[in-house]
Amino acid sequence: MNWKGFHDAPIARGGVFRPDDISDMETAIESAHSRHPNSLLFAVGFSAGSNQLVKYLGSNGEHHPVAAAVSVCNGFEYEKHVKRIEETTVGQEVYSRGMTYLHQEYLRKHRDELSKVEGFDLERALAATKHSELDEALVCSLYGYSDVADYYKAVACRPFIHNVTVPLLCVQAADDPLFTEGDVKCREVLPVDELHDNPNVIYFETELGSHLSFIEAEVPGGFSRHEHTFCDRVVDAFLLYAQDKVKKRHTF
Repeated sequence: MNWKGFHDAPIARGGVFRPDDISDMETAIESAHSRHPNSLLFAVGFSAGSNQLVKYLGSNGEHHPVAAAVSVCNGFEYEKHVKRIEETTVGQEVYSRGMTYLHQEYLRKHRDELSKVEGFDLERALAATKHSELDEALVCSLYGYSDVADYYKAVACRPFIHNVTVPLLCVQAADDPLFTEGDVKCREVLPVDELHDNPNVIYFETELGSHLSFIEAEVPGGFSRHEHTFCDRVVDAFLLYAQDKVKKRHTF
């Protein structure tokens, strides 16, 4: 799924991609379900997409067509991770600046349309050098929030974890630099207890994997990267397992 504004996806009525808004995901899932109403529907979300996926599952409870899902490298919250990243030089210059540049690309691409949005200072958004500055330029004038704090609360999927009603695998890397650093592991900063409290959720953390990497390779005889990552294989195995479980649940 491409969010509106990214790649070749258009923006509609001055609207742009917003991490708090799951309407794009709802549209994509409903479209897939309407095209294949008799098939099991699985969903996999990565990074910001995983946060939106868990929010979608939890906010809809049992009223959605997804049979099982996988969340990969999910922060479950937003504000504290943005602040932590920008507290370090590497975090600010590499990750925060990189994410900011990615968002600015689609703002530039749709400059003509966005420049007509009343109250939105496009040049301020394009001048941002870190993610928190970009949020400050977007949140009130373009997203419609009264302040950034309210927006950060609205983004987080954490409040919806308890209401996930389908099998959900949460794949995380202990060394994910977006959520932790040094000797601190992801399981020490993420809401793992809340995930464990939901019997439908499995939390699975690898020691290595960084953010969305999980690359496997062979070094002897020359570096050779495997075609599929460890994460690919885990997702495939879980969804095959879930498929069998869901089918048996509906067999009487």
